[in-house]
Amino acid sequence: MDNDDRDKDELQKQLDELEEWQNNAFNPGYYVGNGKIPLPVKNLRKFPILLLIIAVPTLVGIIISIVDTLRSGGSILINLFSYLIPGIISVLLTIRGVTELWRKKK
Repeated sequence: MDNDDRDKDELQKQLDELEEWQNNAFNPGYYVGNGKIPLPVKNLRKFPILLLIIAVPTLVGIIISIVDTLRSGGSILINLFSYLIPGIISVLLTIRGVTELWRKKK
């Protein structure tokens, strides 16, 4: 039972930090941290499978879209920006997810 209480306290602490950050992130002069990564982004590191679940379908969709564009005789350059930004984000999420999984195995 003591472990459950610690988990609840840790969760409540994270929720309180998140609420403070949300309420005061744009208040001039209010100290919300020293440039630390926001809590929701920081906690993604704990769940690398979630990163891969987000990244892999996006990459597959981009690849299918590029192949379909090429098959229909269209130009990829017209849609380059619509492929480029999500593609870069997906690749970075995939790399991060794989490296975190690799670290957890060690």
